[in-house]
Amino acid sequence: MHGNAQQYAKYASELQCPPAFIALMLRDIADTFEENAIKGDKGCDCC
Repeated sequence: MHGNAQQYAKYASELQCPPAFIALMLRDIADTFEENAIKGDKGCDCC
């Protein structure tokens, strides 16, 4: 996860995006995973 965060920080720098935009994008991704978990879509034994 740390590596992913660093990669997104690099993208933000290259694209000259404000950090809030990247944070919003990552929150949207996390929300999608959480919504799927609520619906019972657990495709692994890790949870």
